[in-house]
Amino acid sequence: MWRTYLAVFLLAGMLAAGYTMHHYTSEQALTIAEQIPVSLSDPQAEAALDQAHRQFQRRSTLFSTFYVHTLVEGIEQEFQNCLSSQALGQAEDYAGQAAMLRYLLTDLSTRDDASLANIL
Repeated sequence: MWRTYLAVFLLAGMLAAGYTMHHYTSEQALTIAEQIPVSLSDPQAEAALDQAHRQFQRRSTLFSTFYVHTLVEGIEQEFQNCLSSQALGQAEDYAGQAAMLRYLLTDLSTRDDASLANIL
């Protein structure tokens, strides 16, 4: 009987740990998304984008552990697109790319849920 209780306790612990880590990773992605400047008109835009990119790179192994690698690689590519538009001073291109980048980071946790729609 004690084995049954131990198994139930371990199962509950694993479910709680999984929920906590999923919540943690989605909060990290939201934090990074909030740091991305929407336009180049802000004088702090370059520094803010660089800081958001560094934070994403530091957490990319964590994101790759919980999410599909192609999603994380797509976000990295979008960061590169934003950085190149920023360097060239293309404000219109940057605004669209920054909006897409924010969307990808915000939607990261829902795009890889173990739901029937994502499995199929």
